Order: sequence, then C-alpha cells, then structure tokens
Amino acid sequence: MVEKIKLTIAGISRVVWHKKEIIGGVLIVIMFGTVAYYMGEHRDALYQMIGGPFGYLMYVVLTIIAVIIPPFTTLVLYPVATLLWGPPVTIFLTVTGYVIGSMLVFEFGKSLLQPIARRWVRLDDLHDIIGASVGKYFFWKIVLLRMFVPVSPLSYAISIFLPMPLATYTAATIIGVLPFTIVFSYAASFSFLVQMVSVMVAVTIGLSGLYRVRKALRAHAASPNDV
Repeated sequence: MVEKIKLTIAGISRVVWHKKEIIGGVLIVIMFGTVAYYMGEHRDALYQMIGGPFGYLMYVVLTIIAVIIPPFTTLVLYPVATLLWGPPVTIFLTVTGYVIGSMLVFEFGKSLLQPIARRWVRLDDLHDIIGASVGKYFFWKIVLLRMFVPVSPLSYAISIFLPMPLATYTAATIIGVLPFTIVFSYAASFSFLVQMVSVMVAVTIGLSGLYRVRKALRAHAASPNDV
C-alpha cells in the first residue's frame, strides 16, 4: 500500500512540469503584452462600461471561475484591471477572487471528491506520509506551493489529499498568491517595455519554482526512507 501511495505522489509530481507549462508561460507573456498594448487606446470606453461596481463584481467572478476551472486564467486581465482601477484595487479584487474560488474548491473537494479518492487510495496513510515529510514547516511549504503551482490544480490537490483545516488553507492562499499578484498588478501600470520585462521575469521565476517543486516531489516519492 505504501508503494502505491508513493506512486500516486510521483504521478502528481509528473504533471506539475511539462512542455505545456513552458508554452503556457510564453502565451501568458504574449497575451499580457497584447492586452496591455491595446488597452490604452480603449481605456475610456471600457471605463464607462465596467469601471464601477459592476466591473469589480465581474472581475471577481471571472477570477473565481478561473480557480474552479483549471484551463482558464485571469492573468491577462491584469492590464485591464490596473488601468481601470489602479494596482491596489486590482490586488484586492484578485486576491478576493482567488480566496473565494479556492474556498469553494476546498469545500467541493472535501465533500465530493475526497470520498471518491478514498476508493482508490488510503488517504489516512497518505496523510501520514505527507505529514512526516513536511514536518513543522507544513504551513510555509503550502505557501510556497501556492506561489509557484497554478492556483486551480493545487486547490483541488490540497482539498483531496492534505489534512488541512479551512482557516490554515485560506491563510496560506492569501500569503501565497500575494507576491505574483502584486508584481503583475504593478507591472501593468508601467511603460510597455517595463511591463514585458517584469512579466517575463515573473513567469521565469514561477516556472523555475514549479520545476523545483516537481523535482522535490519526485525525489520524495523515489526515496525508500520516507516511511
């Protein structure tokens, strides 16, 4: 059973980093730059349509949907939000959407997906293995995962496989998503060249962190001394 659980961890780690993540990072940079470049010409018209409370609500709802449905992302909307409302409001709305979406995924995963997972994996044993491997720095390791692993897949994984209370999960989510949210929000307020450089650096750091997470997970799954 232990070997089966280790294979499960290894399987999770293998989907963390693929060429599609690199392609996705490049596409994010291109889409971010395209939106930022053309946003200036249509700012006034967009502000009249979605510059008020309705725009706030729509942006938060889109962020929640992006967390619940993995293929979607609102990163390319940062230039729109920043030019309409400024970086501080964009950061607040983005984090709000991430937190609400993550909480919904957490409850959905615990109540519906975890019972299904129990048919295939002994989650109590998996919890013991994970608890032994992360030790007393469990919270901060989750924060680091929040920083580098896409919000949606990680939310589902945590809700199903980790013995974590909602309050701790929410706190880790807020702290984890803040750094890149701040970078992308303020990057959209600078000149186009600075925006592109900032986004490319942020995406590179994010992909590097993703690679290190994958490498650590695979090393843990392959180690014979973990249990």
